[in-house]
Amino acid sequence: MPTSSASPTPSSVLSQRLAAFRQHMAQAQLTHYWVSCSDAHLNEYLAPPHKRRDWLCGFTGSAGDLLVGLHQAWLFADSRYHEQAEHEVPPEVTVVKLGLPDQLCLRQTLVQQAQAAATPLRLGYASQTLSAQSVAALRKALGTHLGTLPLEEHPQAHSLVDTCRLQLEGGLPPIPLLAHSVVPLPLSLCGHSTAEKLATLRQHMAKHGYSVLPLVKLDEIAWLFNLRGQDIDYNPVFWAYALLTPQQVVLCCHAQALSPAAQQSLNEIEGLQQQPYEAFWEALTQHGRGQTVGVAEKSLTEAVLHPLRRLAEQGTVLHPLATSPVEALKAVKTPQELTAMRCANQHASQGLIKTLAWLAHQAQQGTATTEAALAATLEANYRTQGASMLSFNTIAGSGPASSVVHYGTPNAQHPIPQGAWVLLDSGMQREGGTTDTTRTVLFGGTPTPKQRWAYTHVLKAHIACACTPFPAGTTGAVLDGAARAPLWRAGMDYGHGTGHGVGAYLNVHEGPIGISKGYTTPFEAGHITSIEPGYYEPGWGGIRLENLYEVAPANGLAIAEGSPKTPWLRFESLTWVPFERALIELELLDAHEMAWLQAYYHGIAERMRTPQLPWSLSEAAWLDWQLGLCSTH
Repeated sequence: MPTSSASPTPSSVLSQRLAAFRQHMAQAQLTHYWVSCSDAHLNEYLAPPHKRRDWLCGFTGSAGDLLVGLHQAWLFADSRYHEQAEHEVPPEVTVVKLGLPDQLCLRQTLVQQAQAAATPLRLGYASQTLSAQSVAALRKALGTHLGTLPLEEHPQAHSLVDTCRLQLEGGLPPIPLLAHSVVPLPLSLCGHSTAEKLATLRQHMAKHGYSVLPLVKLDEIAWLFNLRGQDIDYNPVFWAYALLTPQQVVLCCHAQALSPAAQQSLNEIEGLQQQPYEAFWEALTQHGRGQTVGVAEKSLTEAVLHPLRRLAEQGTVLHPLATSPVEALKAVKTPQELTAMRCANQHASQGLIKTLAWLAHQAQQGTATTEAALAATLEANYRTQGASMLSFNTIAGSGPASSVVHYGTPNAQHPIPQGAWVLLDSGMQREGGTTDTTRTVLFGGTPTPKQRWAYTHVLKAHIACACTPFPAGTTGAVLDGAARAPLWRAGMDYGHGTGHGVGAYLNVHEGPIGISKGYTTPFEAGHITSIEPGYYEPGWGGIRLENLYEVAPANGLAIAEGSPKTPWLRFESLTWVPFERALIELELLDAHEMAWLQAYYHGIAERMRTPQLPWSLSEAAWLDWQLGLCSTH
């Protein structure tokens, strides 16, 4: 993981790239080109050759698409990246700040462009980098305003961005392939064998009337085969495609990446056809011809759907699926996965406590400390706790940078000022578990009344969501309001979601559950989500407080007379890190909130203040001081 400030691409270089790209657009007779922030497997984190949008416009955020016209260009960034985008893109790219009033999304911008144009638009895009769902929504929105839609149909073809980069630079960065890097995950950590997972999926296929299921997303494939790899930064996955039929399962991957143990585990799967990675497209046609194919457009690329549509002209039936059945199964963790997640998050909590104690000691001693040094120290502490990799690029923003929600380039040059906000959002991957925690502190100094007031209200929002029991069937869209209510009453809010699903030693962001107005899948016992309310003021700083929680039965909950006998659920914390004592205004917490905080701190003390844990004197003193917040109340 990079722990020093990345050198941004100069605006003059980005302007030259955009000018050269427009020449390629003109040659292809395109009016617009859609550059997505994804790759052929719809990954959030990309290998170097797949960072097409980053190369063309300079923006490095994990989300946000680029639309290039012959005379204008737009970058569509959500609230996590409003500030970052302004700093990274060249002046000729308009940053569209999604979520703010009068800001049009990509589809709306194209409709506006089409309505103003004398002729229908000719839009280009790389079909292997877009979900079929997003393309279908675009076609519906544009309707007759869209002329011929030039598709880069062949999945192995270069996108137009690649063609431009090849011309300007003479080559593309290589795709990382590590020999013998794919290893099996023991049954003691995953709980269900591949044979059991295949049987469950085939039952779903039979019940819903389809006979072929193509899989593109790498975390779904890694989960299905109980394998983990190192091909993508922060995600323990490997390059592969898969196809499932009633009798066979096809895995298309790079054989040299498989360890002997991984190959042995595959050899034991009944009906497995193991083929080269590039053979997927032929296998898709072979197994899909004349069959009923389950199609979850959200989880498949447009490139995969294109040959299936051709097969449909010859008798193949495309059976629509609301969501991938693998995604739904993967989200409900087994008892073994929950145990591994608890263990990983406890280890990550130890690493973060050590880091926060180190940061406090640096401030007390007046030692110059940079954001990059903080990120490097945290990664080292995670490594001592068994981390195989980070689960995302560490966010270590200080002072005004703390208001950049996903500030991913910790500065190595400038020391953190005394009294400055420090927002530290980080996570690690450890065999069996994935973690994600955010804490916000001050680097020394005395907090102002506004800082304590704002921090305490964010804490109130966190507690409001974390302590709320809810009936089965409740969605994240409902719980989002519970978290925001304490902030709304104070005239505060935040632009990002309140929580996201988390994989078990897989991707730190996974569906289909989460906490925001867009999540409509009900929570179930075994789901894992973050809770991470925040507050941000550009130029002043930002606050975010995040724990991971597992969804568990609310056993013993008193139910009012006459209430429906619906099972109830609650959140149980996986994260055990104190909140910042100096920033909590106890007078703003009501009795219910104080009781939750006391119970949470009791849980930290049970797990962290034990003779078995090797705390240094300064670490133990820091932890005792933080926990003392509740011991006197």
